[in-house]
Amino acid sequence: MAAAEGETGHRRETDRRRRALLGSLVLLGSVAVVAWWALSQSALVPDVAGLTRPQAAERLQASGFNMGATTVTDASEGEDPGTVIAQEPPAGTRLFRSSRIDVTVAREFAEAPGRRSGSAGALLSSGYLDAPKEGREVDDVRSAPDSPPAGSGPQVPLVLRMSASEARRVLAAGGYGISVARRPSSTSVPAGRILRQDPPPGAFEPRGTVVEVWVSTGPPRRGGSQG
Repeated sequence: MAAAEGETGHRRETDRRRRALLGSLVLLGSVAVVAWWALSQSALVPDVAGLTRPQAAERLQASGFNMGATTVTDASEGEDPGTVIAQEPPAGTRLFRSSRIDVTVAREFAEAPGRRSGSAGALLSSGYLDAPKEGREVDDVRSAPDSPPAGSGPQVPLVLRMSASEARRVLAAGGYGISVARRPSSTSVPAGRILRQDPPPGAFEPRGTVVEVWVSTGPPRRGGSQG
């Protein structure tokens, strides 16, 4: 009788151990499946430093990521104006695909010859690359701080010096619309390239806002009115 009870107890203990082992195997299998899925849905953030914003957007999209907010700041020594100088999260970070990568772009500007201005950076932050001359049918240059105001939310991307088609893609990727006007001539911005945008780059504006861009018609024609 005692022997039978001992054998029954041994079987129960064996069954308990088998169930515990099976449960552990199932748990490990589940963890492995989740880990495999996470790796398949993620990727390493590429390095976009030194690229223009459109080039950075293309590289990010090729890796499965989206361009996030763009911050415009003054370039330091050794940094090329108009290029990405910082990104967040940094390159090499593993993230789920479709994550948004924020970038900081070095400010670029161009002034019309002979025009005096207190701050060259104010031209860009106001949305201009080329200061309009007197007599042109354009708005006055608006004063603006050299850096975006403190706040949160989406920021208008930098599209100055892009073509209208490039600007349309960049703005659409950021959730913005576009209105294109082909009017002032410019001595410093080539024909077909954007010399003004409103709202300016870096402005905190809700997605869906229509950004008005002015496309340069090139240098004034000889013999025509130049203001």
